[in-house]
This record gives sequence, C-alpha cells and structure tokens, in this order.
Amino acid sequence: MLGLAATVLLLVAAVVFFLVTPDPDRTTGPGAGGPVAGPVDTTAGPSGAATASSSSTPGPRSGATASSSAGADGTSAPGSPGSGPSGSGPGLTTAGTSVVASPRSDGSWDVVEQVRLTEPTTTLRLAVPRISRLGGDFGGQRATVTDLQASADGQAVLIDRRGSGWQLEAPSAGRDFQLRYVLGGVTVRSVPSTAGRALAALAPLSRPTDGSDDVQVTAVGTDVHSVQCPLLSGDGQLCQQGSGGDRWTTRALPRDEALVVVQFDLPAPQ
Repeated sequence: MLGLAATVLLLVAAVVFFLVTPDPDRTTGPGAGGPVAGPVDTTAGPSGAATASSSSTPGPRSGATASSSAGADGTSAPGSPGSGPSGSGPGLTTAGTSVVASPRSDGSWDVVEQVRLTEPTTTLRLAVPRISRLGGDFGGQRATVTDLQASADGQAVLIDRRGSGWQLEAPSAGRDFQLRYVLGGVTVRSVPSTAGRALAALAPLSRPTDGSDDVQVTAVGTDVHSVQCPLLSGDGQLCQQGSGGDRWTTRALPRDEALVVVQFDLPAPQ
C-alpha cells in the first residue's frame, strides 16, 4: 500500500510541475529571455533593400530642397522690375546696351542696365542723361541717379565719382557690365489728362567708347501705355518694336538718339 501511495504522489507532482512551468519557445514578453522587437523603418538603403531601424521616426527624404524667394515679403527687389534684362539684343547677346525700367509711385524708375562691349576693358564711363534736350515739359527737368550699384562679369566694381558722372573700375578686364539704380527727376504729369497719367524720359547712363552704340529700352509695368523716340525723325519716332503683356520695347536705337518717352499711369502707392 505504501508503495502504491508513493507512486500516485509522484505522478500528481509531475503533472503539477508540467502545468505551472512556462515554455520558453512560447514566451514573447519582456524579461522572458527572448529579444524585444522594435518598430521597423522600411526606408530603402543604398542597395535598395529595406533596412531595419530602432526608431519609428522617418529620416529626411532625399531630394527635398528649400525654396527661395526674392524678398521677405515675396516681392521682387528694387531695381529688378519683375525680371531684368532678358532675351536677345543689344547689351545681352550683341554689343550695345539694354535698359529695363519700371515705374515707382513717386515717378522715379527702378532701372537695370546691361552693357556688352566689343572688347574687354577695366573701365566704363557713366553720365546722367540730359533729358532737357526734349524741350517742352522736359525742358526744365534734371535727371538724378541714386542707389547706384555696378558689376563687371559678375564681380563688384569700384564706382569713382567724376564730376557729374562716374567711372567704373573693374578688378580685371571684362565685356559685360551691369548697373542697377533709381532714376529720378524724369517724370512729368500729363495735363490735362486722366488722373495719374504721366510721361517719363528714359536713357542709358553708360558711355562706352568702343563703338557699341546700339541701345534698346524696355518699360515694364501694367500701367505702361506706349514708348516713343522724339529725337528720331518722321515715322522713326514710332520706335516701339513690340509689347508683350507688361513689357514695352523699342527697336535698337543709336546711342545719341536713345532718349525714349514713356506714357504711363503712376502706380498707386503701396
């Protein structure tokens, strides 16, 4: 009897031990002896295969770039009237000068002037245009230039005041000069006419001596109505080559006669 009782007790103990002992192969919780799986990032690695990561936060996406703007308020900088010189023609793809200007509400003009010379040089002479040559309402007007900046082949140049003008001194010889400035004292109101209607006289500052005499003038603005060249004779005064939206451009003009009158409405103050 005692032997039978002992055998039964041993069987019961074995069953209880089997039920309460955990199976290591079925355990997934922390501290149970198995590895803890973390989040998986399936971002493609260099070989194109998905790689595992210990963090679920995705890294930066390749190819993402920051956008840039012309100014903090999203507007174009002064002297850059929606563009600058662009396209082809004198000062751009051929020897000569391109003048691109847009009006301000006070009657002054933001101007970008691009000069392409026939030969490289380190100096370029500038002079304020004499618009009194037009006579009439412009007879008593005197142009002014402020905020003058200049570069040659993309490098800043020294601006040396010479009497009523300037001379640009470049660190090395170049063919392409760019000027940015504000041209004032060139606008007269049209009387009688509609409110805000005015006329302005535009001409280049540059005075190259290499024979690059062709000049093309472009007035930019939705309030510009026409451009004319009063110093030319006869039908030549109708010198507008074309208009595209807000750009009114003359044909190539001789430098000595490149004094262009623009009819426009003064922009409303911002």
